[in-house]
Amino acid sequence: MIKYVLIGINNDESNKIQEIFNKNYFFEFLGNYQDTNTGMEFILKNLPHLIIINIDKVKNAFHYIDECKKYHLNSFNYICYSKNKDKAYQAIKNNAIDYLISPANNLEIRKSMMRYKKNFDDENSKSICLKSNNDFQFLNIDDIILLKADNNTTDFILTNNKKVTAYKCLKYFENDLPKCFLRIHKSFIINSKYVKRINYGKCNFLIDQLNSNIPFSKTYNHNVNYIKNSLDQKTSFQLN
Repeated sequence: MIKYVLIGINNDESNKIQEIFNKNYFFEFLGNYQDTNTGMEFILKNLPHLIIINIDKVKNAFHYIDECKKYHLNSFNYICYSKNKDKAYQAIKNNAIDYLISPANNLEIRKSMMRYKKNFDDENSKSICLKSNNDFQFLNIDDIILLKADNNTTDFILTNNKKVTAYKCLKYFENDLPKCFLRIHKSFIINSKYVKRINYGKCNFLIDQLNSNIPFSKTYNHNVNYIKNSLDQKTSFQLN
């Protein structure tokens, strides 16, 4: 359940947000606070995952968010509400996940909700359930090195050298896995966390814990480049 709190949102806007968010049973509304001190006390006590804040009404709103983050025992995200775009750049620089112009229409609120829900699922998903008739098998996401197509079935290759077969095609899993899983070939989806080397000349990956290279095709070059750029950002320095 994703818990969210509103800060400085007027009643009409609050009701609109609740109506849209609460139709998705993954969200739980905790309250709407006009007094910022009362709101912060509630936030630090109840530890919501998401804060929607009216940055026009909350004085020094970004400092307020920083204060909440300083004492919040877990991490949280926030969405800015404002009557204009004047502070949009500042919001981006302060890591707001979205910026809504008030009064926001239903579509924009729904898009913001679903964008956050998708990111939340990606960050917090720990297991995947493979179902075959009445048989349910649960795999830890972090244990999955890659998925390999085998006709109309998919093999899950795990860190313990175990292989688990699911009776669904590779395409079935492609859009439901966390963002670290990327399609790099018609027959492979890899967990980018296990990539040790990318050889563009030979069009293959060296994957940690596997003794073989995994090919990639030019059709999926955009995903290959995404993996490379992601790894570059995590690298302290490069040796030429």
